[in-house]
Amino acid sequence: MDPTLSQLLINCSIASVMVPLIVWGIRLKSANYAQKILGVLIWVSLIVEIAARLTSHVFYIGNNLWILHVFTVLEFAILTLIYKRQLSSLFSERVFYGAILAFLLMAILNTLYLEPLTAFNSNVRVVESLILICWALSYFYLILKELNIEHLESTPLFWISVSILIYFSGNLIVFVLSNYVLPHYELSMATWGMHAILNIVHHIIFAIALWVNPQQ
Repeated sequence: MDPTLSQLLINCSIASVMVPLIVWGIRLKSANYAQKILGVLIWVSLIVEIAARLTSHVFYIGNNLWILHVFTVLEFAILTLIYKRQLSSLFSERVFYGAILAFLLMAILNTLYLEPLTAFNSNVRVVESLILICWALSYFYLILKELNIEHLESTPLFWISVSILIYFSGNLIVFVLSNYVLPHYELSMATWGMHAILNIVHHIIFAIALWVNPQQ
């Protein structure tokens, strides 16, 4: 992939977080639990993007990957809390809170001993992806088992789960190889260009999840 095109995609990816944020603002009054918590994640994503731009382009901090280390833990915790209520018939609350605590501990240990704050946290991102994919698949199993949702297309968590499956499944290879491709400019740009495409799709589907009228 041409580096110029990759950079354009990356910039579009950064801007795409505004789409679900605007939708969240419009639909906030009618939002259900999942939509409100998803809105928190969108705000966190925006703050992280702003922090990344400030540290690299205003304060000229050479390496700001520590921001990603923090964001990964927050993202995992927020998405896990969204699933906690819906998957209560499959897992107890202790499973979700235990997963968040174990994930936080693993992230800290990974930072201390394997991938410091100056490196891409690929190990943690891979584990996050696998667990979130598990939550999404568990949700699909539940709706197929119970068959109690009349209008699936109006269910926010359905769209959230679709977004998670597309984004985290598609990015697994990116996360695994990230620290290997970073030193190689053209390969790195091509890899993150692919990530940018998935991120744009991720945000668009999140916007759909925030726009639909949930079943009461």
